[in-house]
Amino acid sequence: MNGNRTPLIDDMATPTEFHKRWNEQCAAAEGIRTHFGLESALEYLIGEKFINSARASEIHLQQTAELVAFAAKVYDVVSAEEVSAYLDKTEIVRSSTPSEQARNGRVRKLLELGRLFGSTSF
Repeated sequence: MNGNRTPLIDDMATPTEFHKRWNEQCAAAEGIRTHFGLESALEYLIGEKFINSARASEIHLQQTAELVAFAAKVYDVVSAEEVSAYLDKTEIVRSSTPSEQARNGRVRKLLELGRLFGSTSF
């Protein structure tokens, strides 16, 4: 196992720690966007961090509210249009099985909930 791996939700002791982690990840994505561009920031924030957290929340359903809060914070970093375009592009590449298609649908729903609720409500 990679020693530099970022803990998933199931590795977190409290919702506060998860909240702190996704705030740090969003701040890192802002820096990535500045230095490496939008595509790199989206791949890091959504393609890696958010999707990994969504996978873990399938096992730990009590963490779903925290994941929606994470989704809301994503929109402080990138626009709804940028998120949608990124998901459209990556789903074509990554959706070869029914389980991947279902996961992509769940990720879209969680991100949409985050956009609707906004980060100020958490």
